[in-house]
Amino acid sequence: MLAELGLSLPPHPPQLLTTAMMDGARERVTMGCLDDASCPAHLKGLELRDWALPDPSQLDDDSFRRVRDRLVAHVKGLRTELVLSDRITAERLRSASR
Repeated sequence: MLAELGLSLPPHPPQLLTTAMMDGARERVTMGCLDDASCPAHLKGLELRDWALPDPSQLDDDSFRRVRDRLVAHVKGLRTELVLSDRITAERLRSASR
């Protein structure tokens, strides 16, 4: 279903999420995994956003596509938010140095 968006799986296996990665992240996003029993990252103590998406592994193809499309929309929205935030910060820095 990634191919439907022009994407493919990367040629490498998934990477282990480390504490250093989490500590260095500008934003931390989960997709509905906030219980310690099923989420090995134990994220409850961190500041994060939870997009509360259903587990796609339990869904039929059409439902999986809906989750995929919601995820795409969330990522696009987050990207826009971060770009605008960076622009505002840069403008404030320019104004303060004048």
